[in-house]
Amino acid sequence: MAGDGQRTRHTLQPKVMQKAIAILELVCVSSKPVDLGMVIRFSGVPKSTAHRILKTFTEYGLVEHVKQGYVMGEKWRALCCRSSLISMVENAKPVLTPHLIELHNRTGGAAVAISILRGTKVAYLDTLHLHRHLHIIKRIVGNDVPLHCAAAGKALLAHRLDVTEDALECLEAFTDTTVTDPLKLRAELNVALRNGVAYSREEYLVGVSSVAAPIIFPKQTRPSAAISVIDSTERIDLFVCALLVRQAAKKISTELAAARWPA
Repeated sequence: MAGDGQRTRHTLQPKVMQKAIAILELVCVSSKPVDLGMVIRFSGVPKSTAHRILKTFTEYGLVEHVKQGYVMGEKWRALCCRSSLISMVENAKPVLTPHLIELHNRTGGAAVAISILRGTKVAYLDTLHLHRHLHIIKRIVGNDVPLHCAAAGKALLAHRLDVTEDALECLEAFTDTTVTDPLKLRAELNVALRNGVAYSREEYLVGVSSVAAPIIFPKQTRPSAAISVIDSTERIDLFVCALLVRQAAKKISTELAAARWPA
């Protein structure tokens, strides 16, 4: 009998998973909060099962329990946003790639990268680099970097008041030059907002500096991606690279038919 019970649980598991996915989809596509009764009627699961599924989703941040019911959670919203941004970057590669190559060549072979906003961090997607940059690339690609210590992060943070407060809550020091004073960082962001470029001077990796400018995609009112030039501090000319990366970001945004470049 115990064996039969074990087999029964395994055969029911996929069905419960299907119901759970359907419930998550219901909550996420609804324009208004979904209450428990609606979930039960839609899915056909018992009240206890519906409650358990929603509780699990809430614990993982996939849905949020509000007064009127359940709505899409912050984590799921962030995942959807990131997926959308990755798709935008993939679709924009015919425009991005020539500018990455040109920027790489005009900066004397510096590493160049496209990155996107991911909550209070920046995720590096596409890079063009030389063998001497491998130690840098390995540290940033696949390891989201806090906004406050990356040039790309600051370039985006300057335009994103919606994430600025969260990003300023905990300014962790990664090197001796990481900006951890909120007032100093705000002043730096104001300069970045005026000039259209932001800098990181060995603030995430010792011996590595970078400069970045924001990119705006069509139908966006504020940037969620950036283009960066990254190299060893002794090699990079931040002033020259700032002019070049700003020019590249503006051209990319224009060619993508964005309404306006943010700087």
